[in-house]
Amino acid sequence: MTTTWLRSLAKKSAKALLPEAEMSVTALAAAEEREQCSAAILTKRGGELVAVAEKLRQADEHIQSLQKKFTRARDKFDELQGGATWSTRWEVLDNVAEGAGTVGAPEEMRTDEDSQGPSIDALTEDPRLDDVFGETEAEGAPVTQVAPPGVDEETVP
Repeated sequence: MTTTWLRSLAKKSAKALLPEAEMSVTALAAAEEREQCSAAILTKRGGELVAVAEKLRQADEHIQSLQKKFTRARDKFDELQGGATWSTRWEVLDNVAEGAGTVGAPEEMRTDEDSQGPSIDALTEDPRLDDVFGETEAEGAPVTQVAPPGVDEETVP
């Protein structure tokens, strides 16, 4: 009877342990599956992170390139502004503008609709200003007028 009793006790214990073992196996399988999924996600994210990091690196290189270009342009502007060429240009402009006040009697000034006043007219008509900025325009060459942004070309006079 002891063997039967032991068998029955073992059977009851086994029945009691079976659900716990099943839960443990399920939990272990779920944990293993979660770990595999996490590894897959990290691998995917790692690839995505590499792509994002590469895009950020390229953007940073582009920004540095733009900063270098801006610095060179600013240095060139400062050089031109402080150089002899810049001051010579301003002297010519100032001389012509000063002489514009004595262009002639009021009745001799242009009065057509193209006139913008004696100072502006003197600046635009003075031959000394033809090559002040290093840009010569051939006589009789057509001048292209470009409309500013947001203005219809047909409305530009």
